[in-house]
Amino acid sequence: MKKLLPFFSFLFFAASSFALPNLLDRQLFKVRNIENLDVNLSWENLDIQECDEADNILVEVYCNSKRYAPDVKAVGSTIIIETNKYDRSFFVNKKCTVILRLPSTAKFGKARLTTTSGDIHSQMVITAKNFTATATSGDLSITEEVFADEAAFKATSGNIYIEGVFGEKLSAGTTSGSININKSSAEDCSVSATSGRLKLSNAELGQAKLETTSGSISLQGQVRQAFDISSTSGNLGLELDAAPSNNCKATSTSGSIFLGLPGDANFSLNVSTTSGSFTNGFRKEKLGSHVSYNSDINGGGANIKLTATSGNITVDSNDVFGAKGNGSSEASDIPVVIFDDAK
Repeated sequence: MKKLLPFFSFLFFAASSFALPNLLDRQLFKVRNIENLDVNLSWENLDIQECDEADNILVEVYCNSKRYAPDVKAVGSTIIIETNKYDRSFFVNKKCTVILRLPSTAKFGKARLTTTSGDIHSQMVITAKNFTATATSGDLSITEEVFADEAAFKATSGNIYIEGVFGEKLSAGTTSGSININKSSAEDCSVSATSGRLKLSNAELGQAKLETTSGSISLQGQVRQAFDISSTSGNLGLELDAAPSNNCKATSTSGSIFLGLPGDANFSLNVSTTSGSFTNGFRKEKLGSHVSYNSDINGGGANIKLTATSGNITVDSNDVFGAKGNGSSEASDIPVVIFDDAK
């Protein structure tokens, strides 16, 4: 019998390891009693969905072992969801998903969502004064809008996708991954990546600072005041609805730059290249390498400084082609920067 004990222990361990997650905890909280969300998970996934009950917030925990299920509680007016403090084992194949169901009426003062090695996926509109979502070694996917005075999205080795974010201050950053923001409205925007692509579409920004070390940057929309955009190794593509009101700059060390503006935009150009050409579609000019160029377009305005060390620079009207254009053959000789739109 003693010889069989290790065998049965192994069977129990294996059954626990490979069991499918079950609903182990389900808690209901009244919306009127909750002001803040604080989610701090280690390896678990977080999924935010809509709650059918307008007056309640529902938290469900699906896990393949009750021993490792995270703790869920309310402390004062804050819902706290955190990794079980007794989870210190190397239990293999742990599976756990926390589903946070929010009604459309929920509005938070502070919402903080954090996971270390799991993913965060939100399918629900979130409204908060201060919103932070962090996935250290996982992906961050927000497929509905976030409305927040201040919103911050962070990842270390994962991708960030945001369907829409609207507020005063927006920041997003990842070390090894790409960032894709489909819609945004903010007075102050700062987005950065060390090794990954940045893409902002349908943007309505006051000022924007975008930077990546190894990856391309694509910005489409409006920057009312100023932009500061840079890439060490990657192309820059800017398709703007209007010229900014203050001085701006875009720099690429090893990559090309494309700037598209309306045909009647007023701005001043300061362009320099080391080993690349410059094409000015507004003036139908094309220059070779080692360019140092200054020009007032449509009477001039705020200065836009474009610098490329090893790459071409193109400035043209997006009335002809680009974000608003139809690919007219009139610009067939313009070396347009093309970006891969794959997420």
